[in-house]
Amino acid sequence: MLTVIGLLHGARIRGVLASDIDEAMLETAGRNLSLLTEAGMRARKEQLVELYGQYGKPSHREALESVAVLERYRAAAAVAFIGVFPADITDGTPDAARNGAESPVNIVIADLPYGRLTGWRSGDDTIRQGSADDPFARLMDSLLPLLRPGASVVALIADKSLKLRHDRYRRLTLLKAGKRQVALFEPV
Repeated sequence: MLTVIGLLHGARIRGVLASDIDEAMLETAGRNLSLLTEAGMRARKEQLVELYGQYGKPSHREALESVAVLERYRAAAAVAFIGVFPADITDGTPDAARNGAESPVNIVIADLPYGRLTGWRSGDDTIRQGSADDPFARLMDSLLPLLRPGASVVALIADKSLKLRHDRYRRLTLLKAGKRQVALFEPV
């Protein structure tokens, strides 16, 4: 998500910070976000040239053609810094986010845990939304020090079963598609 946003809107983005509790996700995010840099895009092109030469698959040729298109977007981008770091945002605002971002953070985008493959990490499966141990509430509380009313927006993607409300935020909109929902918030 962040790489696509960086490619499409990079001329208006100074920096991108990505965090996750899962180290494997951070590796993938780092590889993807490297496409916002000249070196990262060049490395990906070299990898695809090698794969196409080795296997001759049409998908590798098509990916090489896509690199030329993506390179035009990347060249227009002005992303000055990219940070990828491990964090459990439900445990408070990560120091890496405080130190790596100019204040305020303008946009936060999060795809919240859902489904059978992932979920909120907790020793207690009986946690209810709205309780003191609610990871969604802790997430929203932890983001507040990074945000400024009138200058920041939080976009959350979640399963429809999650009630996307918080008393320290104003929900700007709620969109639903299939089993997913997207809500935009601003701090109050």
